[in-house]
Amino acid sequence: MDSFSLSEVGMSLQKQQLNLIAQNIAHANTVAKPGESYRALELVVSNPSQPLNIGPAQIKEIKAQPIRTFDPNHPLANRDGFIERPNINMADQMMKMMMATRAYEANLSVFNASKKMAQLVLER
Repeated sequence: MDSFSLSEVGMSLQKQQLNLIAQNIAHANTVAKPGESYRALELVVSNPSQPLNIGPAQIKEIKAQPIRTFDPNHPLANRDGFIERPNINMADQMMKMMMATRAYEANLSVFNASKKMAQLVLER
């Protein structure tokens, strides 16, 4: 795999990761009936330690139980008066966002450096 392809795979994975993080943050304060609340998602890559042999990425739900709140006056409350909110750790999501942004930037730098080297070879 050449440096262009490797950088492209890295940028694509980080873009997917950033999109999932944005979706999680957007749903952090949504309210739903018990059993219907949003579950945070994450991107799981097989073989992350072998960048030349990265398998397909899968989107999986984070296994955090929703936060149940007693609010009998809420229109989405069940017959017992409970509603649910997603259990999304905002600090964790922000940390993942910063890591994905830095990884995307690193892959972009490698791509641009490879492009410059290729241009130099073609000019000679």
